[in-house]
Amino acid sequence: MLTTKPHYSIGEVAKEFGIPASTLRFWETKFSILKPYAPNGTRRYDAHDIEQIRLIKFLLYEKKMTIEGANEFIHRNKGKENIKMNAIEQLKQLRKELLSIKAELDKMKDGPSSNA
Repeated sequence: MLTTKPHYSIGEVAKEFGIPASTLRFWETKFSILKPYAPNGTRRYDAHDIEQIRLIKFLLYEKKMTIEGANEFIHRNKGKENIKMNAIEQLKQLRKELLSIKAELDKMKDGPSSNA
């Protein structure tokens, strides 16, 4: 998760979200809420930009909205969707952790048994 530096490069952000850098550049042209800082033409994304990208990706990939629909939704529901999106992300992370624990318990159950 990107949280330790004040700004991130387009490559770092693209890698974090599992999308090509070209997608981020495209989204910048379509979503007015996404405006990375660009000293000398080098894009730098801050924490706010990263949250906006997380929201855009959620709307497009999870909710299967069109770009136009996502834009309209963002402007109509400023802030509300972030709460829901964060809850869903936390639930996904919790599910991942629970599945990991289950796998460990299954290993313990299926491990070598003592017949002594």
